[in-house]
This record gives sequence, C-alpha cells and structure tokens, in this order.
Amino acid sequence: MAARWPPPTPSSSADTGPFTMEQMSADAAAVIESVAGEPAHLVGYSAGGIVAALVAIRRPELVHSLIIISSALRADDWIVRPQTPANDAADAGYPAVIVDRYARLSPDGREHFPVIVRKVAELAAHDVAPTDALTSYPGRALIVTADDFVTLESQIALYRSLPCGELAVVPGTSHLLLLEKPRQVTSLVRDFLENAPPVLFAPIGRAGS
Repeated sequence: MAARWPPPTPSSSADTGPFTMEQMSADAAAVIESVAGEPAHLVGYSAGGIVAALVAIRRPELVHSLIIISSALRADDWIVRPQTPANDAADAGYPAVIVDRYARLSPDGREHFPVIVRKVAELAAHDVAPTDALTSYPGRALIVTADDFVTLESQIALYRSLPCGELAVVPGTSHLLLLEKPRQVTSLVRDFLENAPPVLFAPIGRAGS
C-alpha cells in the first residue's frame, strides 16, 4: 500500500506552516488504521525512513515489518544535512533530477521547492530520537544504506539496536541509491518482504541472538 496523506488539493500550499516528523508519523499511523486496518509493512526512504521509524517506536502494533533506506535518527549521523537555500534560486542548489520530480508530484509547483528545502533543513538540524530508540520494536526490520551520505557507524548502531534487524550496504551509491542502483535496492526490499527470515547457523552480534 502506498498513500499520500492528507491528499493534496488544488489549494494546498507549501507555505501553510511548519511540519514535523512527529505530525507526519501520526498521519502515517492514521493511514494504517483507517486504510489498511491491520499492521502494515513500512518502507521509508530518507525523511520517510524517519517517519517509518517513529511509527515503529510509538505504535509498534501497527508495524508488521520495517524497512529504512538511507536515513538516520540523529542530526550528526548525516554526513551532509540539507541546508537553508542561500538565495532564491528555483533549484535551491539541488540536482535537477530531484527538482524535476518534485515539480511533477507537488500540487504547489516548481517555484515552491526552495520552501520545502528550507523546512526540511530546519527539521534536519535536530535529533529525532536516540539511535537505540528502535530497541523496543519487536518486529523484523531491514536497514538499507548507501556507503555515503549517512555515517556507516550510525547504520550499524541502528542495526545492532534491533532485536530482529538486518543490514544491507549498497556499494558505490549515494543518497540517491534508488536511482543509482534501483535493481539492487528493489531486490533487497522484495527479498525481505517476500521471504521468511533466513535460518542463521552461527549468530553472534545480533541484538536478538
């Protein structure tokens, strides 16, 4: 299931006020309850990974499994964080592929992209939760990361905190790993969702072992 919540309207605007990870995670939980009606498989990328993690932390009964892709819970875990645009440039200093996709999906249009970047930069400057906050989530979880953009130390810490965690590093990728190596990422996600947990013959360092 993929959902946009609340649904966009022609009058919606990126200038209507601040947004928070807490509010977005509450919205996601509301979607699961009202649309799915049962625990869901959550897959979150970047900021979406933070939202998915917060749902698993605060409403674990709604999360059947959890996949976090290229994300982190603490501000210092990002090698590079989004920065407030230095000027009014329409691309806010971002690659064209990101701006073009935003322009296609947003009801607010390309000109509002710097507004979103500014709000995301404000969010990224603050910790969302401790790295070990997912220790309380009992379900199966997969951490997928590039070998750049977020610190590998933070990803290992997330993995080690999970009672039923798995870790995958996609080599030779950046934060845009979904575009750089889509087949590899899709294969990892599909294998995790479609197959039972692997049988481990000599587990040593896992939180759940």
